[in-house]
Amino acid sequence: MSTPFLSPDKDPGVFEVSTLSNGIRVYHRKAEQAFGLPKIACSALVNVGGRDDPKDKEGTAHFFEHMPFRGTKHFPSLHDLTYAIEQNGGYINAFTTDESTGYEVTVPSSMLEEGVKRVADMLLFPVLRQSDVDTERNIILEEFRNKWASVFFFAQRELYQGLLGDHPLVHAVIGTEAALQSIQPDDLKAFHSRYYNSRNINLFFAGTYDIKDLLAVCEQYFGAIPAG
Repeated sequence: MSTPFLSPDKDPGVFEVSTLSNGIRVYHRKAEQAFGLPKIACSALVNVGGRDDPKDKEGTAHFFEHMPFRGTKHFPSLHDLTYAIEQNGGYINAFTTDESTGYEVTVPSSMLEEGVKRVADMLLFPVLRQSDVDTERNIILEEFRNKWASVFFFAQRELYQGLLGDHPLVHAVIGTEAALQSIQPDDLKAFHSRYYNSRNINLFFAGTYDIKDLLAVCEQYFGAIPAG
């Protein structure tokens, strides 16, 4: 069953909202391209971010978001995950904010299943090998140092600290150096188990698609996510 959803920016377009068997909501809107091959954009938004990091493990949400690009159950390397998408003019990425984590892909409409399968695998089946965690830790630490080298970033953190004190939104999504050094695969697995469930996940689609095909593919790949 689908119901209309007006976009918050008051765009005249309407999103339809459907619900999978495990309660995940699917927001979808058709948007025809004026030129080029028909495409579809998919985003899985998880209601977890930096504010939810465990105490003394600040940066866990962001650290976890990096890890699927090191390998998932069905796509064991970055090449396996991204090559077919990028070779066909698509795009795959992820991001973390204070309040949410997003995984997104844009593909030709004919590759809908390939795109959805990859996003679902990133959410459900990251491998989280110790060697990959150690490698990614060094990359994130370099990102951490670059951020703190920014005067703007430093001033922003000082402002938040002054305004909000010890509130979870004060600490940076990137985390602290001590916490990043301490995060291990078991920490990431526990974080994933706690937050990556159907209660915290919403799916968004825009582009050219057949609604029956879209919902069937979503049920196939996201229906395995446990209910929250």
